[in-house]
Amino acid sequence: CEVELSEEENWDAQRIYDRGIKLLRFMEKRWAFQFESIDQMDELLHIGFVKDGRDVPPELTEENVADMANLTGKHKGTRSSQIAALIMSWASIKGAAGEIHIDEHNCTRRYCRFTTDEMTAILPDAPVAESGWKTHNHYFYEIVNDVGRSIRTQLAFSGENMPKEQKETCERIQAHFPTRLNKNKKDWSWRIPFVTESISIPEDMSDDQIVGILNAQYAQMMEFQRNLVRVMSEGEEA
Repeated sequence: CEVELSEEENWDAQRIYDRGIKLLRFMEKRWAFQFESIDQMDELLHIGFVKDGRDVPPELTEENVADMANLTGKHKGTRSSQIAALIMSWASIKGAAGEIHIDEHNCTRRYCRFTTDEMTAILPDAPVAESGWKTHNHYFYEIVNDVGRSIRTQLAFSGENMPKEQKETCERIQAHFPTRLNKNKKDWSWRIPFVTESISIPEDMSDDQIVGILNAQYAQMMEFQRNLVRVMSEGEEA
């Protein structure tokens, strides 16, 4: 997914539409539900002008994401599946804007996993060694969907097969952003240096309200990332 996104030079409306349909098909397979029709998928994507010849409207904003998803009552499935689909819809907006890079193959109903350019610059991919996720990257930002009852956002490190240089980087991060998980263990497997508060999402909470929670947690994540970049830059200068 990330490779496809990075190799695409011209993200025009047609390419975004094709990518959106591919993502919705992936969601159907991953969470075992089915959209009613291609027309419903077009409605969710909100870029039907690609097919009907209308002029290209202004870009989508984050305020549109709840309307774009509107999944709660439009497909069959558990509350957890509905929340997972809404999270993926929200993340797809961020992905289309180039803010994050979703790893579709490592997303589940419980986890929406993605990377950012800034974090990858700090913890680059390992060309050979595979992480606990069987990826060359040894970190993911994760939106955790607790069976449709609450959501939180966190940064997770996988210590499995992590190269020495990256381990040293993680120890530097640990010094500034300590984690209670395996903090003193030399051969640690997992660390979570950042996590937001877990926010409850009752059954009657609207999609707009859930999107508001996702936006607030994303803002906290970005603030952490800015602080991390600053701390790591200061260490390099020293």
